[in-house]
Amino acid sequence: MKQEVLNGIINLDVHPSMFEHDLIPDSNSTDSHLFKIETENYLIELELIEYLECDNYGNVGDNYLTVGVFHIFDESGGAYEEYITDEEILSHINY
Repeated sequence: MKQEVLNGIINLDVHPSMFEHDLIPDSNSTDSHLFKIETENYLIELELIEYLECDNYGNVGDNYLTVGVFHIFDESGGAYEEYITDEEILSHINY
């Protein structure tokens, strides 16, 4: 199961423009996006959260992603709690 889920995630293209931020000088902003990915046997719900830092002039500084919600469902709707780390998930997406 783990490999099928990771193979499903590897085709996920995530672009910073998918996230909407309020660029307020000297502040941090977060926004999330929920992806639903279907593989042959599973439905994956993956929420990615982008954190963005803004300097005193409103220029974008550092930004990074974290994993929020992560659920795996089979064809009959049963939920699985397969242990896949955030690092494994993030290393399999294109950002």
